[in-house]
Amino acid sequence: LSAGPDGMTISSRGVLEWKVPPAFPDSQVNVIVNISDATGYELFHAFSITVNGDRAMLAEIPNVPPKPVVNQPARENRNLSTHGGKGALALLKSASQSKPVSPVQAETKPNDTLKSGQSKIDLPAPLTDMVVGRSGQYLIMYFQSLKQLKVFDVSSLKFIKSLPVESEDILFTAGAEHLMVVLRDQQKIERWKLDDFQRDLVVASPVDNPIHAAVMGHSSRDLLVLFHGPNDHRQNYDYVDARTMKVLEVERKGAGYLSSRPLLLKCVTASADGRVVTLANNTLIYLESKVEHRQSPRDYGSLILSGGDGTFLYSERGIITNQMEEIIMAAKVGEPARPIQTGMLIPAVQPGYVLDLLLKTPRNARTSDVLAVHLEGELEPLLTLNQVDTSLNKFEWKNPPGMSHYKRFLFFPDRDLLIQVPDTNDRLILHQVPLRELMNETGIDYFYTTSRPETKTEPGKLWKYQIKTVSRKGGVKYELQSGPQGMEISDTGLLTWQVPADIVEPELNVIVQLKDDSTQQLSHRFTLFVPAAIRSAQEQLRKEQERAEAEKKMAAAREAAAREAERLAAREEQNRNKLKRLTESGEAARTQVEQYLTDRLQSYEKEQSVRKLQGYRIPGQETNPYRAWTDTSENEIDARLIKYFADTVILYSRSNQILTIPEESLSKADRDYLDQISKAEIAERKQREKELSDRSLPKQRMIQLWLATQETPSRFGKKNLLGNIQDEQGKPLLSWRVQLLKHVRGGSDLYSLFRHDEPWDSEYNKKLIPLMPAFYGSSRSKAGPGKTNLLAIQAQRPLFSGPGGASLFHKGELPGQTAIIVEAPDALAVEWTKPDDWEYESDKSIEQLFGFHPDGFYALFADGKVELISEKKPLNEISTLLNLKNEPAKDSP
Repeated sequence: LSAGPDGMTISSRGVLEWKVPPAFPDSQVNVIVNISDATGYELFHAFSITVNGDRAMLAEIPNVPPKPVVNQPARENRNLSTHGGKGALALLKSASQSKPVSPVQAETKPNDTLKSGQSKIDLPAPLTDMVVGRSGQYLIMYFQSLKQLKVFDVSSLKFIKSLPVESEDILFTAGAEHLMVVLRDQQKIERWKLDDFQRDLVVASPVDNPIHAAVMGHSSRDLLVLFHGPNDHRQNYDYVDARTMKVLEVERKGAGYLSSRPLLLKCVTASADGRVVTLANNTLIYLESKVEHRQSPRDYGSLILSGGDGTFLYSERGIITNQMEEIIMAAKVGEPARPIQTGMLIPAVQPGYVLDLLLKTPRNARTSDVLAVHLEGELEPLLTLNQVDTSLNKFEWKNPPGMSHYKRFLFFPDRDLLIQVPDTNDRLILHQVPLRELMNETGIDYFYTTSRPETKTEPGKLWKYQIKTVSRKGGVKYELQSGPQGMEISDTGLLTWQVPADIVEPELNVIVQLKDDSTQQLSHRFTLFVPAAIRSAQEQLRKEQERAEAEKKMAAAREAAAREAERLAAREEQNRNKLKRLTESGEAARTQVEQYLTDRLQSYEKEQSVRKLQGYRIPGQETNPYRAWTDTSENEIDARLIKYFADTVILYSRSNQILTIPEESLSKADRDYLDQISKAEIAERKQREKELSDRSLPKQRMIQLWLATQETPSRFGKKNLLGNIQDEQGKPLLSWRVQLLKHVRGGSDLYSLFRHDEPWDSEYNKKLIPLMPAFYGSSRSKAGPGKTNLLAIQAQRPLFSGPGGASLFHKGELPGQTAIIVEAPDALAVEWTKPDDWEYESDKSIEQLFGFHPDGFYALFADGKVELISEKKPLNEISTLLNLKNEPAKDSP
């Protein structure tokens, strides 16, 4: 029971029963019953019931099968949407419960005049679309109004199975083993087995975008191609393994997106094995893990169809091979007419043949359309099928209704059968086309091939193909015009080829020229596919790349060796020059840097002395404070002392006035204050002069060292020391004391004498140890020549934190009250070029610094202050004073 009022039932014997409700509102209801027998043959029994009064209805369907009744044509989708998209049967049922309708009238069938060798099969409803499956054995037809897919067996010419469709927005395609149904509105794919017609799998769409077309080769077991995209004008594509329903990872060569439009999406085709797929004027060739995109020449139009084995591609303008080689091209406007000038080329279901529908147009002056049979790739027709009524099919190119044009003529050469689907979509016209008998009747000298090769082979395999022909005259001769190296053909047309095990070409074109005693010639073409050659080619490419890379590395190694030899020669020359300079001017270079820093120290001390003598700082005080000054007349003013010399006092008042006052006019208390300042300055100046007279004092050495650090680049911080000189692996080679020379005026000569890519104790660099500048020495040291007691502090704050040139200071800057260099005893002294210093591990490490001076050790702070650290202080206080743990500290006093 496909349609009927609520409460109606049907028994297994075919008895319909319905208890009419007392208040049934409608005067008529429509009923449709689907009837099938053991062979799967189906009929549709439709009728109307007139409701008059309250009574039960009982009807028994007669045993004599009634003639099929055709449903009304399916409504357009835009009308279905107003009823919730339930389909034609649901609409019919809904109408039976709402308002009276006129009885359903069976559509009048066209009164076909069938000729000899012709028959027809009426369809149960308007045909929506159709595909070929199971290697040409089945036609799977979609009837949208019935919400069913029906399987038509080409052998028995019967419907053998009906499958339900759970959506009105579907795409479907079939291969050798499976039927694939895409439920577009649900983003799902159903897989049905074609041996028992069971749905064995339902999966979510393996692609993200909406699917606009799906195709399989009717003999393919694994390749399903999905075209998808955000709209129907630009398509991406993915290959899906029909066995696992997983997207295959393939290398794509050519376009990633293909242009299309709705009309062309109806015309997606595939070769029987699914390896050649066409969409619009795009062709995809599948070769194992690789897909090549090829676009047909512009002159061949916007639509091409794949032939049975994928060797030839057909369009309304001609024939090309899958490698885009031109075979036949239709005449252009103004050129002499050719047999395919305006023909529509439709490949046969099995390889080897193509139909040519020659349409009547004003240009060719034909009186009617003509359908002809051609061998694939041949210009001349084998036979014209005059008995086919082509007027049943009117092709509209701009907006063709229903299914694609190439599905309206399905030629099965192996069954001598042509199936025609008229535009009314209500029946199949079956034409028996026994080619050889028909050609015998016409008396023509026919000559054609009846075989097609197995086009897939493997490396190392012996491939064979026997060409079979039919010729009225006989005497067929074979000539191999093109093919892979090693292929041979016998006098009887047997092609053999031992496929090389290391073959790297996945596609090989074969052309065999045939000639019979009538001097007719045929060109038998096909393409052999060796998918595994892709792997061989990839392996060969890998080896070639490895070989090229190895040669490149060898060439680079030779160039590097040559450069290294040049560098070594240049270095040797440089070293000879350095050694000569060391001998001639080493002492002068050391004297030069020593003299510069001695002069720099004198200048610095003079600047400090002048500042103090000018009153910029009161001795013993950090700042010069304001105080009350009184003259002999007891006048008082708050002011700051600026200068005091030659019995004259210069003051700066809070009102920003500069006052010059004779000392004698000030009060006695003020004069006593000035006398105190004068004595303190004299004592300090004498102490400084004493210090300046002894340049070997530790304090002076450290100040010189600090002055040198102030000339290093500012990019490492405001106050900067440099790191050790290191090699490429970060191993220290020379001390920061050598690096410092580079930035001190006068020190570059001594710095340049070192070999900076050799360690401090190399045979050459050891010769520079005796040239230690005096400011690295100490007058109390007995450690030996070339050794220094002035060591940087290596603590938890990493002073040496990077490669050569990196700052001694962590992050490039340290607080002023942070010790950076100490004067260590002789036991810790090191060669001044050696990258070694004093390491602070704990407060107990500080005890190592005692004993060089009787009352403590000297330390240089980051702000230039030099202090004698008393050994009487507790170790933890000394650690805090030196800021050895890199904690926030105040500026040094």
